[in-house]
Amino acid sequence: MEKKLKKFELTEEQQTVALELAINGETITAICDQMLIGHSMFYRYRKDTPAFSLIFEQARQEGLEKLADELITMADDVPDVQRARLKSDNYKWLLSKRKPMIYGDRVDIHVTQTIDINAALDEARSRVNTKLIDVTDSVEDDPAD
Repeated sequence: MEKKLKKFELTEEQQTVALELAINGETITAICDQMLIGHSMFYRYRKDTPAFSLIFEQARQEGLEKLADELITMADDVPDVQRARLKSDNYKWLLSKRKPMIYGDRVDIHVTQTIDINAALDEARSRVNTKLIDVTDSVEDDPAD
């Protein structure tokens, strides 16, 4: 017999808190900790409530923009240079993965150079012809006939 999971609902206040934290760039772990709920419950609620899930995803995208803005002042805010570098590298990596069209590496694969392989083909054909001539000469000179 299958055990049916009880439907979990977030209150209006919890939804507001989750959205505000997402807009501020907080992780889902921090959001769940703040609301005192488990990850699985939060993920299940998002899955069961498409309207909230859409709004939450938009809030997370805004949170990523906040993280991008923090990169500008991070060097001034964090006194330890190595820590600031590590933190900014992590933010840049996260932004490049979550918003690759804006913050990802741009790779230009447009090739304008042309390559002429005719010289290489002619050389290969001449080598083949030379080998064929050598083989036919040795067959004609063969005394076994």
